[in-house]
Amino acid sequence: PYFAIGTLLYKRDNSPLLTINIGMLIALAAIKIVANPNMELHGTVVFIMALTGLLAVDGLLFGQRLFVFLGKYSYSWYLFHQMIGVTIIAAVAPVHGLDAAVIAALACTLSIAMIMSQLFEWRFSTLAYDGLYRVFKKLGLDKRPVGAGAEGVQTGG
Repeated sequence: PYFAIGTLLYKRDNSPLLTINIGMLIALAAIKIVANPNMELHGTVVFIMALTGLLAVDGLLFGQRLFVFLGKYSYSWYLFHQMIGVTIIAAVAPVHGLDAAVIAALACTLSIAMIMSQLFEWRFSTLAYDGLYRVFKKLGLDKRPVGAGAEGVQTGG
């Protein structure tokens, strides 16, 4: 549910689908806590409370822009966070401590995720969308409504 939640936050979709995915996330966390006696319950509860607080503050003060931003790059960040992040932490922690290492890893992996997302969007997605649009236009499908309740909405430029 992590990527679904990120995508729904990015799309600002507050439908029941977001609630269902958050519920699945909580259920998965509960299963992991119960299944792994070594997992620190206190730390997990504190994290969930902090995340809930951040969501509330982001919604009230920033109009959900922080979590929309994180939702946009959540999947790309997932792809790069582990090996690169662990490598950065291993290199930085002995010299500057674990806190600085984690901050450096987060900053570096998020930057890489943003750059790679933009490159992918520019290099592949735009070409694919343009190609599909040309095919749809030749088939006369470019003037059709995009979805249910979208009567009159036209695709294309």
